[in-house]
Amino acid sequence: MPTPTAPARPGDVTAFVVAGLFWAYYMTPLAVRADRWEFALIAGVPGLIAIGALTLRRRRPMLTMSIAAICLVMSAAAVGAGFVALAHLAHRAERTRSVVAGALALIGAKAAELVIPRFGSTALDGVTSAITVEVTVLVAGVIIAALAGRLLRSNDLAEASRAASAAARAEA
Repeated sequence: MPTPTAPARPGDVTAFVVAGLFWAYYMTPLAVRADRWEFALIAGVPGLIAIGALTLRRRRPMLTMSIAAICLVMSAAAVGAGFVALAHLAHRAERTRSVVAGALALIGAKAAELVIPRFGSTALDGVTSAITVEVTVLVAGVIIAALAGRLLRSNDLAEASRAASAAARAEA
C-alpha cells in the first residue's frame, strides 16, 4: 500500500515556477541555436542543480542559499533559485544577519560570474547595457525576495500572536 505524501504547501509550486521561469529565460539562446549543447551544459546544469537544491530549503535554508550562490557563480540561470532561497531564508531566519549574508552571497556570486573568464574573455569585455540590466535585476530581486520573506515572517508571527490571544481569552 503506498504511503500518503504530505500535501504541497501553497508556496511550493510558486517557488519552483519562479526558479523555473528564470532558468527558462536564461536558456532562450537554445531556442535560436539548438545545436549549442555546450551552452546547455555550462549554463543549464548549474541552474537545474540550484533548482533541485530548493527541495532542501525547509530543512537547511543556509545550505540551499549556499548552493544557489555557488551555482550562480557558474551560471546566471541559477538566479531564480537564488531569489527563492533568499526569500525562504528571510522567512525562516530569526536573525537579520542571515538574510544579509544570503543577499551578499547572491550579489557576490553575480559579481564573480561577471568577471570570471569564459571562453577566452571576461564578461566585462565590451561592457554593455545587458550587464547593467543583469545587475539591476539581481539587486531588485534580492531586495524583493528579502522583503517578501520578511513580510511572510511577520504575517506568521502576527497570526501566532492572534491565536495565542484567542486561546488565552478562551481559557479565561
